[in-house]
Amino acid sequence: MSNKNYTIQVLRGFAICCVVMIHCLPQSVDSIFIRSFLNHAVPLFLYLSGINSSMENYKPKKRVKKVVFSYIIWSLIYTLLYNYGEPQLFRKFFLSLVTFNSASGMYFIPVYIQLTLLIPIIDKMGSSRYKSIFLLISPIETFFSRIIPIFSGYHFSNLMANIRINSCLPWFSFFYLGYLVGNNKIYMKKKKEKKMILLYVILLFLSFFEGYLLFQYSPEVGVSALKLSSVLASMVFLMMISKVIKCKKKIKIDVLKYIGDYSFSIFFLHLVIIQVFNRSQMYRLFPFNALVVLIISLVFSFSSKLFCCFISWNSSTPIKQFFDSFLNFFVSGVAVVNLS
Repeated sequence: MSNKNYTIQVLRGFAICCVVMIHCLPQSVDSIFIRSFLNHAVPLFLYLSGINSSMENYKPKKRVKKVVFSYIIWSLIYTLLYNYGEPQLFRKFFLSLVTFNSASGMYFIPVYIQLTLLIPIIDKMGSSRYKSIFLLISPIETFFSRIIPIFSGYHFSNLMANIRINSCLPWFSFFYLGYLVGNNKIYMKKKKEKKMILLYVILLFLSFFEGYLLFQYSPEVGVSALKLSSVLASMVFLMMISKVIKCKKKIKIDVLKYIGDYSFSIFFLHLVIIQVFNRSQMYRLFPFNALVVLIISLVFSFSSKLFCCFISWNSSTPIKQFFDSFLNFFVSGVAVVNLS
């Protein structure tokens, strides 16, 4: 594995650890400080996907198929887990499937699909003389679609709220920046390292202030990664990360690399583990709860992959092959290992 790919997997491992901690952290005013450091997780995931994208290797069907299949399987699991014993279970499954709200964080799936389909347009944007201006799309969307409505008291309809939640626009700049870096369409100057670190620290302090301010109006937005200062802080953070990825020296952290290899499986699995543990006292002991959830998710991810491989290796008769292929079809949706 090249130094670049190894570093990317290490960063994926770091990102999924942050995601698990976010979902294990109580949503309270005291969590704003910690969330300011963890909110780079989803931007980092999309940034890394952008780095691994190019028109030369553009295969949207392969990417979308891989994500959609796993999404359907896990939406079914979440619906059964959260609504077991309730009436109209199939209707709830269908609604959660088309609205991407079967569980927390499912907005990532439609966002990823939209960005994948937009790669031809993104490539043209990256080749434009105005390519740097397009980095402002997410900050502008965040300001007009999320900040202004809170202070003006404007409420979106259910349909518009769902479209806004699942839109790629607030996340676009992170993927776009990764695409620019990965395709050598933009370069980070070494002389500006100290200025970027200073800017990052300033934006972090602003995110604390903005988080406490917005929490009074909307606790969900107060701790969210989609605050204006948090979006800008994530942009600067990713610019600094770009230099790490471009560095020829390998950052050897095997534990994070291993976790990164199973990051997409952990993304789906950890929500189930949290739901199982959310009634116990242990669930409230942060960060111990996050560590337990991460370890169990990793063990299940690895076990399901081994089981999937075992099925593939032990198919002989036509009837057995049919049942094995069906089971393999289901398990492979659970055992997704990596997401480019």
